[in-house]
Amino acid sequence: MLDSLGIKYDLKVYLTKTIITSCHDPLNLDGRNMIKFFLDNPNLSEEEIEKVSSYLKSVGNIMKHDMALIITK
Repeated sequence: MLDSLGIKYDLKVYLTKTIITSCHDPLNLDGRNMIKFFLDNPNLSEEEIEKVSSYLKSVGNIMKHDMALIITK
């Protein structure tokens, strides 16, 4: 979109790692809050939290993801 608007910018992408062991227990308050943050939904049902928690157990203790930094000029 910035290209189409003719806005100059710099883009940097960084590989980041997040420890997600607290998400492996669906009753862990920190893990529940992380799951809600990851899904951008503060109103997840117990069933949804349990499903995501179960999935994150299969991912392991660390989740890798990209973080982008865009600086406009």
